[in-house]
Amino acid sequence: MAITKKQVNLLGGKVSVESEEGKGSTFIVEFPIQRTGQVEKSTAVEQENDEPTEPVETNSLQITKKILYVEDEKDAQNIVHKTLSNNYTIDIANNVDEALAKVKSQKYDAFLIDINLGEGITGVQLMEMIREMPDYKETPMTAITAFAADSDREEFLAKGFTHYISKPFALKELKKLVREMFG
Repeated sequence: MAITKKQVNLLGGKVSVESEEGKGSTFIVEFPIQRTGQVEKSTAVEQENDEPTEPVETNSLQITKKILYVEDEKDAQNIVHKTLSNNYTIDIANNVDEALAKVKSQKYDAFLIDINLGEGITGVQLMEMIREMPDYKETPMTAITAFAADSDREEFLAKGFTHYISKPFALKELKKLVREMFG
């Protein structure tokens, strides 16, 4: 229940309970909706955005950092993209094959890689494959996972990730992590 409540809160919703002794409990999950025609912006992004977000201007002197986010869950993709796209170029890969194709066709400055990609190859194995490529030996790579113990964090860092964040995470936590990735 605690994990559900945290996930719902991250998405801008709320959880309530109605309970009657001897009859049971009803858990209610509510999410805000957007009306047609509204600017599409996640409520979770609005609520977690405790610092001003200013788009990075791209000109001949300043280049936007390019991040590849490897995640098979569409909702997570949308939230992360909306959270970071004002300041970074975010590409999304749904699976290992897409990620490898993108990595071979363009250069990325950092990676956000989900550990459980829902198929045979894990995020750890994908990170190791990318690390074998000459351009990516020192590139910042973040492990994103529901494994949240301190020992899990240390294990992923020891395997070659430079950063780690556990799900569910606050959007301000993600923004801070990405800033740290780029120094």
